[in-house]
Amino acid sequence: MHERNLLLTLSYDGTDFSGWQVQSSGRTVQGVLEKALSKRHGVRTTVIPAGRTDTGVHAVGQRAGFRSRVHSIPLQKYPAAINSLLPRDVRVTGCTEVSEDFHARYDALSREYRYYILPATLADPCYDRYAWGLSQSLDLRSMNRLAGMVVGEHDYAGFAVRTAEVKSTVRRVISAGFYPEGRFVVFRIVATGFLWRMVRSLVGSIVTMHQEHSDLFVETLQNGVRPLSLESAPARGLFFHRVRYEHES
Repeated sequence: MHERNLLLTLSYDGTDFSGWQVQSSGRTVQGVLEKALSKRHGVRTTVIPAGRTDTGVHAVGQRAGFRSRVHSIPLQKYPAAINSLLPRDVRVTGCTEVSEDFHARYDALSREYRYYILPATLADPCYDRYAWGLSQSLDLRSMNRLAGMVVGEHDYAGFAVRTAEVKSTVRRVISAGFYPEGRFVVFRIVATGFLWRMVRSLVGSIVTMHQEHSDLFVETLQNGVRPLSLESAPARGLFFHRVRYEHES
């Protein structure tokens, strides 16, 4: 019986996970998902994500591919079949069959992240797991002026943590900007790919520099040198929102 190449859509609360990727210690999204799939299929099943999220980062549109010889579970029933074996902070929200040569990571045309900020507010325990609470107010016009500068193809070395596996720190950002959404200010960014902690570094930099130190932001983007004073925004406000593939366009 031939293998099916399947693609899941996932939503998870990253608060109590040590990120996506399986590690020698610590609870991970990949770990609990592969455990559930392996139990349901009766054979070890590994998954390939569209992107890896860090400790504390959430997702509403993560995608993960895997192969299965199990044909007894209809596609529309896969979410329920897997969710019954998953913890409450991870849910499969969709499942589709894709072509034999499809790859969840390498076939992604773009990825979208959103970062949620609660400005000019006291700490609110109802939102603390999912947003960055700030005591200061924000100037969206100034912030969007800086956000507009990151659109295009640039070297983002100054806004990321470089790892040994990364050969180039050049990426192409398709769109980036801040907008109000109820009590929140949301940063939305779409790119063909991201560096480690790039989104959080951009958000932290823009929030810190947009009112008085915008020249330092421009300098960091141009020379690729990360200022020692630059702090990334906390992980809790970041959501992996969407992945775009050609077959779904």
